[in-house]
Amino acid sequence: MVKTLKEHLLLGTLLAALVVWLFLRSIRSTLIIAVAIPVSLMGAVAAIYFAGYTFNSMTLLAMLLLVGVVVDDAIVVLENIFRHREEGDPDAVHAAITGSSQVQFAVLASSLTLVSIFAPVVFMGGIIGRFFEAFSVVVTIGVLVSLLVSLTLTPMLCSRHLKISRPPAGRKGGVSRRLESMFKKLDNAYRRLLDMALRFRWSVVLITLVIVVSSAWFFINVGKSFVPEEDEGRFMVFINTPLG
Repeated sequence: MVKTLKEHLLLGTLLAALVVWLFLRSIRSTLIIAVAIPVSLMGAVAAIYFAGYTFNSMTLLAMLLLVGVVVDDAIVVLENIFRHREEGDPDAVHAAITGSSQVQFAVLASSLTLVSIFAPVVFMGGIIGRFFEAFSVVVTIGVLVSLLVSLTLTPMLCSRHLKISRPPAGRKGGVSRRLESMFKKLDNAYRRLLDMALRFRWSVVLITLVIVVSSAWFFINVGKSFVPEEDEGRFMVFINTPLG
């Protein structure tokens, strides 16, 4: 299982960088964002070392969860810096400082929200608390390291390496044109959905309340177990051979 989690950790890192590149359509921006993943994971590894934990199913699951979490803050900061550069700020350092300072409290709020969810797990008692203690510590430290990276390392890299160079519409490649068309359709669909939600706001509130209340019934009736069955990634085949 540990070997499988290591493979998923590597694949998750590569796929996260690929998705970032797909949406940002910039190699430099993708590399800046991708730096946040290994740096934050190394912070989580440091937490494992100093806390006396080992690489096991719980700590590796925590790192696997962090792969998709640690890039969020860096993406918010980079996008705002990118916006300042795109709007005509010629000074890359000024754009990095201004862009990161404008979103620092939003990034801080989102990170502390995650910390407030996972950190209390450390204080759980019993055998379940012992199981999830390492998981909670690794996730909490990783999120805090990603917050530090997004407010320090990411703006610095943007000030040095982020270049704004949009090709003319006629010179864009076929993939870029298709992606831009897809993003415009998604944006238009979101605008229509948001407009509908604002026009029927009380219906949206009622549907939300129904979903929240019904979740209690699902929580009570869903199956529960202490340790789920492990997927060992292999098949066992039995062949019956006749005797004699």
